Amino acid sequence: MRLVNADALKTDIEENSITLGGVMAIETACAKALIDVAPTVEAYTEEQVKELVELNKKLSEERHQGKWIIVKQDNEGVHEIECPFCKYSKGSDFSSIITVIFERFPPFCENCGAQMKGGAE
Repeated sequence: MRLVNADALKTDIEENSITLGGVMAIETACAKALIDVAPTVEAYTEEQVKELVELNKKLSEERHQGKWIIVKQDNEGVHEIECPFCKYSKGSDFSSIITVIFERFPPFCENCGAQMKGGAE
C-alpha cells in the first residue's frame, strides 16, 4: 500500500490536463472524481509517531520475561507447560488418547504475552 497526497495529485492532474474551449476533458473529470471517492488513510504526525515509539519501548521494558514451568513430563518428553506469571497451562493432561509432546517451547505466553527465553525450568 502507498500513501498518496490526494490534493497534490488532483492539482497535478488539473495542471497537466488538456482543456478544449475552457471545458475540462472527461478523463480529467473522472480521474478527479475517483480521487475524491477513494478510501483514505489518515497519516500520523511526527509527534504521534514519536509517542508510539516511546510507548512501544515502555511496553517492551515492562513485558515479563521468564521460562516455562514443566507441569507434566515422562520418558517420552514434556506434555504440559505453564506460564510462571499468569499460570496459563498449555499441553495435554494424559486423560486423552493423544498427548502433546513439546519439541520446542513457544517463545511467548499466548495468554499474557510474557516472553519465554531459554526453554523451560
